[in-house]
Amino acid sequence: MILNFQPEKSSGKIKGYTICCPQQLPDYVTDVPKKLPHQKLIGDAIRIHRKACKMSQEKLAEKADLHPVYLGQVERGEQTVSLHALMRIAKALGVRVRDLVKNL
Repeated sequence: MILNFQPEKSSGKIKGYTICCPQQLPDYVTDVPKKLPHQKLIGDAIRIHRKACKMSQEKLAEKADLHPVYLGQVERGEQTVSLHALMRIAKALGVRVRDLVKNL
């Protein structure tokens, strides 16, 4: 069981914290973010081009001036990549952005 802390209000002031079960929380609090299909497609394209260049994630992250953890999350489809980061990645790989997004 996961326990969450929720502020307890009395007369407009926060009195303390009560422990509540996930079943008592609204859906928007307990929803787990889902991987979006386009994120995975972009991540797969980045991985394919990176491996074709015989480059590690760390080396690509360094060349693109991005954090290696962020790049790994993008490749796995766990993180939405910004246009700016996508442009940096494409430049570091020596490809065009359209090559990374053509399967969308």
